[in-house]
Amino acid sequence: CMFPVAILAQVYPVFRFPVVSPPMSRYNESWSPMPVAVSEKEILATAERVYGVTWDEIHSYKDKMQIPILPRQMSVENLNVAHFCEDPFSALDRCMEQGIRHENRLSPFARMQVCKPHWVRFQRCLRFRDRSIMG
Repeated sequence: CMFPVAILAQVYPVFRFPVVSPPMSRYNESWSPMPVAVSEKEILATAERVYGVTWDEIHSYKDKMQIPILPRQMSVENLNVAHFCEDPFSALDRCMEQGIRHENRLSPFARMQVCKPHWVRFQRCLRFRDRSIMG
């Protein structure tokens, strides 16, 4: 369309501006005569199911970075593991901080999707680290 909307509204009085609907994240997506408000807990449960990672899991990465509890006979000085997962940890930490900094009300759980590849890589590294420490 080559004409600005204001000119079209003057020339054609039946021309109507599009109605902006409220964000669908607050309402149930199934049809109903009145919009049904959905709680934030339900939206979080749906996001966890869709993305395959829970909110508590993805935010507990700082606790998982610590070395596991070792047997008494095994001291920390005797560990010869060169790989302590610093790179995947820093990538996940940077992603989470960016997600928190740029969070908006329309997509409050976007960092669950954006940071999931970093979280998967971090989990894989932790499994490898723990197996190499204990074995």
